Amino acid sequence: MGKTLGVFLAVFLLLVASVDFASAKRLGGGGSIGNRQSFSQTTRPDMGAPSGSFGSQQAAPRQAPLGAPGAGGGMFSRPGLGGMLGGLLVGGLVGSMLFGGGHAVGGGGPGLLDMLLIGGGLYLLYRFIRSRRTASQGPSMARTYEAAPVPPVREPLREAAANGWANLGAAPPAGSSAPAGPQVPAGFDVDDFLTGAKTLFGRLQKSWSARDLADIAAFSTPTFMEDVRKQAAADPNPTPTDVLLVDARLLEVRTQGTTTIASAYFDTLLREDPKAGQPEQVREVWHFVRRSDVTGDTWRLDAIQQLDA
Repeated sequence: MGKTLGVFLAVFLLLVASVDFASAKRLGGGGSIGNRQSFSQTTRPDMGAPSGSFGSQQAAPRQAPLGAPGAGGGMFSRPGLGGMLGGLLVGGLVGSMLFGGGHAVGGGGPGLLDMLLIGGGLYLLYRFIRSRRTASQGPSMARTYEAAPVPPVREPLREAAANGWANLGAAPPAGSSAPAGPQVPAGFDVDDFLTGAKTLFGRLQKSWSARDLADIAAFSTPTFMEDVRKQAAADPNPTPTDVLLVDARLLEVRTQGTTTIASAYFDTLLREDPKAGQPEQVREVWHFVRRSDVTGDTWRLDAIQQLDA
């Protein structure tokens, strides 16, 4: 009995060691955070087609030649699975040498097949728990695409980000008209707002990767920062989030008292896991607020809303 328990624990440790539990997360952790009073049920973009020019950047996955890195290799080519099976095989061989190999003969202890069965059961249990956890977070809206060559994302300076919002209250040039879309207040420059929003999206992801909370706070509301600090405490190890493509469109502009709320829908390609070979499509709604009773107030991020929230 003692030997069986020891083998069970050994295989379990090999399984845990071979599976990467680390889960790199972007700003917001893939959930809805911030001031939920900024959420609106009307901010539901049409998911039937990609937004803006982003769809032209989507590339169908190409088949790798046989023998090339990443070529189809069945179940052993899946990330993490080959390492798990390899670990079980090594553990099985060690156990076989220790306990006489094969099934227990004459009560000599468990053998290779017993250990593989135990390890397989543990792995199935892990996958079941992991799938239940994923299902509890709501249906995933993400799809993966091949990483096409794209220009590097530039790091915007603080002044550039600030200037991106500085002209939002300026009147549009004579003869110009707002693009078709939601109703906006007089003098609201949609193009300038979206330029600033996309700039801020890339900047805050970079600041979050470095856990530069002071920089995030400079462009966010206190309510939003409260949730960001909680996320940082729960996930203290910075991991880079690469922003490959960002497209945005304005969903709505509304007023609550002296606060103006502008909601932007982001359709992006991100690589949250440095080990991942392909980026992930991420769609979120960011809500920005500005006080009309404060002279010179700028737009600040108040909430991040997932589309299934």
